[in-house]
Parts: sequence; C-alpha cells; structure tokens
Amino acid sequence: MITINATVFVKENSIEEYKELSEKLIRGTQAEVGNLRYDMYQSVERPGEFMFVEQYMDQNALDTHHSAEHFTQFLASVEKLLSKDMDVKVFRELPKAE
Repeated sequence: MITINATVFVKENSIEEYKELSEKLIRGTQAEVGNLRYDMYQSVERPGEFMFVEQYMDQNALDTHHSAEHFTQFLASVEKLLSKDMDVKVFRELPKAE
C-alpha cells in the first residue's frame, strides 16, 4: 500500500475557488480502481493550508491516478491559486512481521 500526505498552500483570497476545484478531484479520485482513501482537510490554525491524505493499493493504482483527467486538470488549474509549492510526501507500507 502507498500512502501520500500532500500539503497545499492556498492564497487567502483563493480559498473558496480552491475548494470548488478540489471537489471534482476528490470525487474522481475516490472512484478510481485501487484508491483506498482520498480525503482533504483544512488547517484549523492556517485557513489557506490544506492536506490530502491518500492511499492506493499499489504503484499501478497511483500511476493510474497521476494520469487521470481529473488529476491533470486539477494540477493545471491550481497553480495560480497557490501561495507556495505543494509539499508531497510518499510512504510505502512496511511488510508485516510474521
């Protein structure tokens, strides 16, 4: 399993537009085969900071997500709303000890 924590930093005057843009991404991703979780959270302390928590069955599912139209359109549209680059961290599940 692959888990991603992606933090997105949105300009304060673009928060509502960002939320609308994200809705299509979230719906599309949650419907993907191999997607186990795709949720977005907004910081309580910093309203322009959002975090995606994502989980995929395997690398193939993640690759499918990265080529999906809803994801590529989101990336093309979101850049103008950001106050700085996204911070994306990718983790792999450790094998379970027997």
